[in-house]
Amino acid sequence: MLTAPAPQVMVAQWICAHFGVSRARELRPLLLQPPPTPLGAYEVMLSQEAEAQAQRAGKGPRVPNDLCLLYEQALAEHGQDAVGVWLQYAACHLGCAAFEAASAVHHRALKMLREEHHADFAARYLLALRGD
Repeated sequence: MLTAPAPQVMVAQWICAHFGVSRARELRPLLLQPPPTPLGAYEVMLSQEAEAQAQRAGKGPRVPNDLCLLYEQALAEHGQDAVGVWLQYAACHLGCAAFEAASAVHHRALKMLREEHHADFAARYLLALRGD
């Protein structure tokens, strides 16, 4: 049985589909204000931010603050179970060759994730390091 996405997820999808990343950033605090925010809403907004970063010519040596803040906010609410978000956050740092920052994300993830997620996270992180 399929379930409909939470209203905040649908609003996040609509905002990201109809507005550029700049306007979406302005609207984001209103959507995220009443926690808990469903992980799916964060995933939609993280995807838009990551795409905006990828499209920037000459990516900088670090992940932009807007993207880091959004990852941090998502992980503050869902960090115990959000293996994919931790991996994406680390991958953003790896993509900028910020290996120390990626390592710090890895370390924090292993401290925050539930123990049953550790093996999955470690295996997928290793694949990300190898570029698979």
